[in-house]
Parts: sequence; structure tokens; C-alpha cells
Amino acid sequence: MFGTELKLTTFIFTCIEIIVLFFQLPNYLSRRQDKSRFRFLILIVAFIFYNLCSGLLPDERIPIHILAQNILAFGSGIILATYYFYYLVQELNISQEKLFNTKVLFWSLVLSFGVGFILTYFITGNIAISKRNFIVLPVLISVYFCITTVKFLSKKRKKQKLEETPFKLMIYSGYIGIIFMATMPIVVFFGDYQTINNGLVNISFIITFYAYTKYYLFQSKVEYNLLKKAGFLGIKETTNDELNDLQSELLEKSGLTSRELDIAYLILKNKSMTYEDIAQETFITPKTVSKHASNIYKKTESANKKDFIEKFSGENFRTETNFETIDNQPINKNTYETRT
Repeated sequence: MFGTELKLTTFIFTCIEIIVLFFQLPNYLSRRQDKSRFRFLILIVAFIFYNLCSGLLPDERIPIHILAQNILAFGSGIILATYYFYYLVQELNISQEKLFNTKVLFWSLVLSFGVGFILTYFITGNIAISKRNFIVLPVLISVYFCITTVKFLSKKRKKQKLEETPFKLMIYSGYIGIIFMATMPIVVFFGDYQTINNGLVNISFIITFYAYTKYYLFQSKVEYNLLKKAGFLGIKETTNDELNDLQSELLEKSGLTSRELDIAYLILKNKSMTYEDIAQETFITPKTVSKHASNIYKKTESANKKDFIEKFSGENFRTETNFETIDNQPINKNTYETRT
């Protein structure tokens, strides 16, 4: 397209990701302390960088040495694959082991590229031979990390008991996303099929974006109901746009982090859940749950779990509320007030 090596599929995905980036940037800036939003922001940039580099390069018409172009093209893939795995590790709390961690993934890919591609090119001067020598090891690495990740997430899924929370969707997105990401070196091994390769890789983004959006909306509902019950916010008539405008203020009022909102939701949803049960649902350890719970009680001025439940449970805490009924109501900014 446009006189370049860029294919239509890559162009469409890149446009979608740029649009998502346009919305995610202010979303992150409104809550810079939210690490999950920052990680997703960087993930979007990594996908865009990969699409542009792998889509436009290498191209003999570009006045840059062919080796440098290939370094950029393959390097963008290494960065994306490594960061995508890091994103899953952080969001799903995947346990990293001696040979199964982000550093091993990154340096094994970098070293195999340095030796298999760059060194081979200096010896032979042939790009095709260099690519063939390099890509074998990344194929094996991707298969190993893919299988190990899926096994870990399968164990996580079996421990989950609740069916209606977004945590299950996050695990499923991790399953599918890592599988499609692992196809990157496999497709490259068979040839230069940009449409197939970038199409499969970018499916990982679409799936992750869908799960992220559902999770974000879930947390917004939990936060809204917590604050409404606490009396921080009394809204009679509002719209989804107005709720977005109030997000920064709501966070300042509650002071709860994203993870604390998850735990608060589970405590109120099922009062019989132990910290160990909550840990299984949210991919963290019971000790971490206990620490977050203590912070929740402190920030909400609750003496303990029982006091917190008494304050925030009841008819006003409707975690399953459908916000479409709110969206259809007219704006009236004079109908809400905040407690100082």
C-alpha cells in the first residue's frame, strides 16, 4: 500500500491500535498511579511499533542498509513478544521460574538473533540464509513459553469458583493471546507472509483489548457502587460520559487501587469467601490479599472485614447493575454532590 511493503491487513490493525492509543492515553493520564493502565498503554505502542517496522521493512527502496532494516523488523518482534509475555505475567500473576521468565525470553531471543542472524550475515552476506539460521531457535522458544503459559493458566482456571466475574475472561484471553503470539516465528520460518503473520499476531491484541475493556468497565462499576454506598457520590441522573469525567475525583475519594477494588468486590459479593479463595480468583497469594484487605479497611474507615461488609453491602451495592439504564437518562449536573 502507498508504494510500500505495507499490506492492507497490517494497515487496518495499525489504524485500530492508533485509535485505541488515542483513547487510552488520556485514560492513563487521569490515573497515572494505575500500573495496569500504563502497562496496557505500552502494549499498544509495542503493537504499533511492530506493525510499522515489520510492515514497512525491509524495503530496498528505503535508503537504509538492508541489515539495519532487518534489525528493526526482527527487533520489533522480539520487543513485542517479550513485552506481551511480561504483560500477561503482571496482569495474571504468572509465576516465573528459572527458565520461564521475561529475562530468559528476552535474552534468548536477542542472543539467537545476534548469533544466528547478524553474525551469519557478516559471514555469508546472505539475508535469506541468515534468517533461516536465526528463526529455528525462536520457534522452539515460542512453543516452550506458549505451552508452559497455557498449562499455568489452566491450573489457575481450575481453582476459580466464581463464574460471573471478568477474571475468567482474563485467563481465556491469556490462553488465546499467547497462542497467536507464538505463531510469529513459526510463520516467519516458512516465509515472508506479512498478511498471515501480522494478522495472527494482532489477534492477540484484539483479544487482550476486549478483556481489558471488560475488566475496566467492571472495576468502574465496582468503584461507582462503593462510593455511592459510602455517600461520596449521590447521582440521580447522569450519563456514561459524565461518569468518565468524574473518574479522577472518584479515585481521590475512595483511594482504592485497581487490585483493591477487585478484592473489595469479592468480599462483598460472597461474604463467606476466605482470603485464600479470593487469592485463587484474582491470581495473587493469600498473603497479598490480606495486605490489600487491610488497606481497604483502613481507607474506608472500617475496623475489620465484618465492619466493611456492614458498611458497604446491601441494596445500594449493586455490582451487577446494568449501566445502560443510566446511559439513557439526560444529563443534569446539579443532581449529584460530593462529600467534602
